[in-house]
Amino acid sequence: MKWQQVAIILASILVAGGVITYVDLFGSLFQLTGVSATHSGDTYCTGTCESYINVTTTYWRICFSHYKDTKYENEILFKKVSRSRTLHVNLDKVENIITTEPKVKVDWMVPARGKGNWRPIKDGDCWDRLKTNKIKLVGYKEDWQDVKWSFETGYVEIDPIWESGTLVGNKIVKELCNPINKTWTDEIPYQKNCTRKEVYYPQNDSTIKAYNYTCIDYKRIEHINEQVDCGKKGKVDVDGTIIQDERRWCELIKEEVCCLSNIDGGRYGNWDSPDVDKVCTKVEDI
Repeated sequence: MKWQQVAIILASILVAGGVITYVDLFGSLFQLTGVSATHSGDTYCTGTCESYINVTTTYWRICFSHYKDTKYENEILFKKVSRSRTLHVNLDKVENIITTEPKVKVDWMVPARGKGNWRPIKDGDCWDRLKTNKIKLVGYKEDWQDVKWSFETGYVEIDPIWESGTLVGNKIVKELCNPINKTWTDEIPYQKNCTRKEVYYPQNDSTIKAYNYTCIDYKRIEHINEQVDCGKKGKVDVDGTIIQDERRWCELIKEEVCCLSNIDGGRYGNWDSPDVDKVCTKVEDI
């Protein structure tokens, strides 16, 4: 898609919804000619969750900055030089939220100096041509929540799930609770293809031909008796085998995951003996 079309889409979203979210921004930029994206998929997490997106662009260089109180303050996606292959995004128009179910706050992180280091995006950061541009999205949710987020633009669909629970080996440990429910309706703006029908004006014998354009519609999501909070029971629910390998056997004992070396008998060892090397870790500390 041409960059001018993407700029119109973003402007339409801002007018219709009053805000551009990360979903709106990424989903629109992913429609640019030569831009593609992959993601890390579903993950298990409690309060803080992470997902990763890799973006490649073969034609455009896309840079991000804040432009408040400058001549570009009313722009969203624009060029500074007409023949340039660099596009600029005005971050003052973008809110750090993602269209999720339920809604949660999300931070946009980029690689920093040093292996494995990340930092928040800052003015001057760019997606460079012919490189893998890495994004880490860090979300903040309640421990008990399962959060589904999605880029749905009609062209790109990325929809990982942040599932509640801690993954220990291949075992999922979840805290049990008494659900607290509520009913409400969300209206979420999204882009779709629309067609303007041909119109004939007999008074001046003129015709406006039919044409296609991108328009904004609203997806209404009914939340019927949906969980909004969790009254903790102080217990955990476990599904599957925790850890079993050539070195150790691990299992859930009350609120802790405990491991016993196979040298000391592993699964069949004397777990109560003070002479064995048993290591226990609280579930919330894993």
